[in-house]
Amino acid sequence: MKSLFIPLFLLLASHAWAEPVNYGTDYQTAWCAQKEGIDKYRLPDSYKVDCLTDSYAIEFDLAEKWAQALGKARYSANMTGREPGVGLIMKDKQKGYKYLLRLLKAVEDDHKHWRVWIVEPGDLF
Repeated sequence: MKSLFIPLFLLLASHAWAEPVNYGTDYQTAWCAQKEGIDKYRLPDSYKVDCLTDSYAIEFDLAEKWAQALGKARYSANMTGREPGVGLIMKDKQKGYKYLLRLLKAVEDDHKHWRVWIVEPGDLF
């Protein structure tokens, strides 16, 4: 039984190392390049905006971290004079939909012109 446990453990452990995509950084970098934005734009206070375009300061995050993305986008927009944007990364569109609705509700009455982009696995790679 011990001989089966070790290979199974190694198989499970190697799966964690084999994950090729960092859903935050990889998606934001590829998306930003496609939109001809500035990836990881550095503000005077050293904060990095995930992607800065002519019109938007965009923050990328997983759907379940929608509130964090919203706050970062609002800050980035205020600091750059751009409109706020969120790149919502949905690994599972069905599960991510509820987070999209929360994000949209949170910015519903905001005076800024929010833009939300849905990014799904396979969209960029």
